[in-house]
Amino acid sequence: MNEIILRYLYNLVHGHGWLEALTIFSSVYLGWIIVVLVLIIFFYRAQERLMAVTELIFAMSTASVAWLIAHAIKWLYPVARPLAALPDIAPLFAPSGVNAFPSGHAVFFFALALAIFIVDRKLGQWLIFAATIISVARVAAGVHWPLDILGGLALAIFIVAGSSFIMRLIHPGFGRRLDG
Repeated sequence: MNEIILRYLYNLVHGHGWLEALTIFSSVYLGWIIVVLVLIIFFYRAQERLMAVTELIFAMSTASVAWLIAHAIKWLYPVARPLAALPDIAPLFAPSGVNAFPSGHAVFFFALALAIFIVDRKLGQWLIFAATIISVARVAAGVHWPLDILGGLALAIFIVAGSSFIMRLIHPGFGRRLDG
């Protein structure tokens, strides 16, 4: 099933110039745009309320820790990328590193989105959508297996839940808005 989904998305995109360009943009550049937008939004909010700084530190540090743990797992449990396992798969761009599981991009962006969802449901929903686009695009580009993405999502959920638990021990009520 892993290979079937990969091949479906890969074949859907490859050979279609505008879809290839959109996939590369989503896989490589969309994440940077999201990080910049999150920083801008939270720096703007910090002028209105002090808790926004704590929320930003929580979200960024949780996503960064998730990314580090994902890379430790990649080192401990190496899984070849599709381009190494399937000779007919030519990725749209050269991935960084040879190990695929879990997807560092999926872990980072899902962790960021879920951490922000805890403090801002509306923004968090948009970021979950963006993390999904980034992740699916990386499969369509031929640099990740679908299970790499699901593993990244599962790891992100676990890490955000743990981080949220710890944060609520330190700051009771953290992430619970009084305004609705």
